[in-house]
Amino acid sequence: MKSESSSRPGVVITRPIDQSRMLAGKLQFLGYKVFLSPLLEIIPIPKRLNLSPVQAIVFTSANAIVPFSKANSERNLPVYAVGKATARVAEIFNFNNISIGKQNAESLIGQIVNKHSPKDGLILHISGETVTSSVEKVLLKHGFRVERQILYRAEAATRLCSGAIKAIKTGEVKIILFFSPRTAKIFVNLMKMEGYERFCSDMIALCLSDSVASNLPFNVWKKILVADAPQTDAMIEALKEALPL
Repeated sequence: MKSESSSRPGVVITRPIDQSRMLAGKLQFLGYKVFLSPLLEIIPIPKRLNLSPVQAIVFTSANAIVPFSKANSERNLPVYAVGKATARVAEIFNFNNISIGKQNAESLIGQIVNKHSPKDGLILHISGETVTSSVEKVLLKHGFRVERQILYRAEAATRLCSGAIKAIKTGEVKIILFFSPRTAKIFVNLMKMEGYERFCSDMIALCLSDSVASNLPFNVWKKILVADAPQTDAMIEALKEALPL
């Protein structure tokens, strides 16, 4: 007789470890068996910044908030955060004036342009080494001065976690969650390198956006799905629909 644990559908989360743990708790509460295999390790690069010419701060990732907050005490400048998860981290670190771009970084542009004037100072974009948004270019076209500061880097994993691999090989994993184009690429490369690509035909790939899905070879998966919106809550809803309990 199968145990309750072994009968639960398996889900692999590929996000950096802190974000994976937060999501894992939610999925376990719903009844899924969760395996963590972080494909990026976040390395903070905290630095003290001169904020005197800054009128607003843009955080395109929650990963940028922690190193900024540890090195800088400023909490009153307007903050523009991409997604609810990033905004929640900003709240945890006691920022007082937070606006949310619900879809992506570009969804913040209208808010910034409507609330700020180029003559009032520069827009500070806190990010990692790799960015996919066009926030800086668009704001520059609107006449704003934009300064980008890199406060973390993301190092690629060199192998998949053993627990996740074992569960994939035994067929316990039914779905893999991908939240960025880079993690999708890393997963594909590692599966090829370790000779496990054939197991993808029995699994669903659930992606945060079309840009994430475009980095997965469509012909090796059982199915590739994309969440209705690039948000964690939308990923959870898509998971529940694809893999009902």
